[in-house]
Amino acid sequence: MSGEVTHLLVEGLYWSLHDSPLEAAQQYPQSLQPLIASQEAIGWEHLFLGRLSNLWQKIHLEQLVHHGYQVTKRNSGTQWTSTLIRIIWKHVHKVWMHRNQVRHGSTFSDQLEKQRQLCVAEVSLYYTYRSNGALSDDVPEHIFYPSLQEHLHKESSLNELDSWLSNNRAIILSHKQQTPESITTPNGQHSHHCLHGGSNDSSRVVSIT
Repeated sequence: MSGEVTHLLVEGLYWSLHDSPLEAAQQYPQSLQPLIASQEAIGWEHLFLGRLSNLWQKIHLEQLVHHGYQVTKRNSGTQWTSTLIRIIWKHVHKVWMHRNQVRHGSTFSDQLEKQRQLCVAEVSLYYTYRSNGALSDDVPEHIFYPSLQEHLHKESSLNELDSWLSNNRAIILSHKQQTPESITTPNGQHSHHCLHGGSNDSSRVVSIT
């Protein structure tokens, strides 16, 4: 792959991660403009799904011929794009694994503590609803402690918090003064049980599964 094509691929991946169109597409030579237009029609973000324009293969083969290489099954366009997709997926998987370790913990005890923190955040949200007057007057008062601090003092384990949420979540949400779908936790996620919690033109796409 030439330096310009490599740069184009890296830039396409970079800007798709930033949810932005390819920057300064005009900087690339005219010979690459059909490829840019073709991949843009599919969507640069689809590179992460293994959906590459067939023009990547075409340009790869043209470069092999230009440099005097014999085209074989091992360096063919199909093999090249398949290898490229696997490389992308390998790095995506590493990022996904790192994200899971940060979010859910890398050990069993870490995972339990992460789950407990989610439960605490959800319980805290419901106490905020009560203190802000977001719950209707007929919500059963006995389900709450006098304060969040007292609640967490008397029921702070994962099992205790999860049990309280399982028993009272539906009651609280049914008395909230807006639809449950709009309820979010302090970290911006929709509240949930803390323990369980566009078309493309296929003729333009090369993909592996």
